[in-house]
Amino acid sequence: MPSGAALLCALIALAVSGLCDGVLASIDLIRTPCVLWAAAAAAASALNLPLGSSGALVNPGGTLLPLCFALFLTGRQRPGLRAAVRTAAAAASVGIVLCAVPAWALEAGVGWPAILLASASAAAAARGLARRPGEALVAATAGLAVAAGLRYAAGVSGILPWPSSLGGGTTFDAGVLAVIGGQVLQRLPSLWRGMVRGVLRAEGRQAQDAAR
Repeated sequence: MPSGAALLCALIALAVSGLCDGVLASIDLIRTPCVLWAAAAAAASALNLPLGSSGALVNPGGTLLPLCFALFLTGRQRPGLRAAVRTAAAAASVGIVLCAVPAWALEAGVGWPAILLASASAAAAARGLARRPGEALVAATAGLAVAAGLRYAAGVSGILPWPSSLGGGTTFDAGVLAVIGGQVLQRLPSLWRGMVRGVLRAEGRQAQDAAR
C-alpha cells in the first residue's frame, strides 16, 4: 500500500496538471494552496520530533499540518453553527476510526487490509455526517489530528502497550487515503447519474437511427 506521503505526491501531480480543478473549485480552493499544503504535509510526515522529556514523538505531518489546514479551510468557508457542529461531529468520528482500527490492526498483526478498512470507514464517516465536499474535507483533515490526540492519550494512560506518540505511521497513511476517499465518495452519486444519463442518451440515439 502506498504511504501517505506518496499519496500526497500523487495528489500534487494531479493538481499541477489541472485534473483536480473541478474538485478544488467545489471546496473553494485553487491549485497553489492545495499544492503547498500537500507538499508541506508530505515533507513534515518524514519528521518525528521529541515531545519534551517524556520520550514521546510528534509527527508534524500527521498532527499540526492537518489541523492547520482544517482551520485554514474553515476560515475560508465560514460555516454557520449547524455546519460547524456537523463538521466537528464528523471530525470526531473520523478521529475515533483512525485511532481504533490501526491500533487493533497492530495488536492483531493485520497489515494493509486493516488500513484500507480504516480509511474507507473514516471516509464514509466524513461523507455521511458532512453534507458538503468542503465540510467533508475539513472533517477528514481535522480527524487526523483528533486520531493523533486519542492515540497519544491511549499511550499515556497505558491503554495501548506501546510508547505514546502524536501522529505518523499507519494512522497517517489511512488518514490521507480517507481525505482523498471522502472527496471521491462525495462525487460518486453525481458521477453515477452522469453515466446513467449518458447511457440513456446513447440508447435514444441508437433507437432514432434504427427508426430511420
